[in-house]
Amino acid sequence: MASDNPSIPVSRAQCRALFARLQGLPITRLHLTVHGSLFVELGELDERGETGRVTICCECQWRFDAPRSVYVGSGFPPHLRDKRLDALLGETVEQFQLDSPIPELLIDFSGKRRLRSFTVDETQPKWGIKLETEDLHRAFCDDPLNDHHPWIGVKSGRLRAEWIERQEAIMVIIPA
Repeated sequence: MASDNPSIPVSRAQCRALFARLQGLPITRLHLTVHGSLFVELGELDERGETGRVTICCECQWRFDAPRSVYVGSGFPPHLRDKRLDALLGETVEQFQLDSPIPELLIDFSGKRRLRSFTVDETQPKWGIKLETEDLHRAFCDDPLNDHHPWIGVKSGRLRAEWIERQEAIMVIIPA
């Protein structure tokens, strides 16, 4: 992320409070980049049908667990991965959690599936959550920047909120 973007530390308590506000949002779109990054759009999509009220991005490894197995993950063959991701549309968020001292993301969905980010190399977890609406912006700043979207992610092993200009928000750069 560019160094001139405003950045603030985020506590786990702030994340828990924000995550509680996201419960009940449906998955409205799932898409992958050519490099395998997963984007999960939650809530009503924008006028182009691309971005939800909240965007979750996993630039690291990811998987959806079923109760007793891995349902789909970043290492699955594309034909099976795409089919199983499509079947997740409409499931709603039940609970967000942060796992381990270096925060990995866990999200429970209504279909008894859990999205899990995980990092298996020497880098930091590379996940982020973009907040589209001003009421969510205010969870981290009393005076949100009108032309910026906040992203929450991990930088140097700690939770951070950083603001990206709206026109740059299409390009996702998770704090690392």
